[in-house]
Amino acid sequence: MGEHIHKTSDKENLIHLDLYRAESLEIEKIERLQELFNSQDTVVMEWSERLPKKMLPKKRVELRFRELQNEVRRITLAKFS
Repeated sequence: MGEHIHKTSDKENLIHLDLYRAESLEIEKIERLQELFNSQDTVVMEWSERLPKKMLPKKRVELRFRELQNEVRRITLAKFS
């Protein structure tokens, strides 16, 4: 799991997670995800479908990209709360 932290203010960060190469998550990484999801930080995650749905925060926004044809994509936005 790749993790990059960008300082946005004194109180919160923008955290980028890339799960593309995450074949399986060890307990330490699962605990780290839960810690991040429970923080005040904004977490942006690529390849979240590699996680079981029950691990994702209940309150979230999902962007889904689907290729329709060459160079044409459909972007779907869904808000969960």
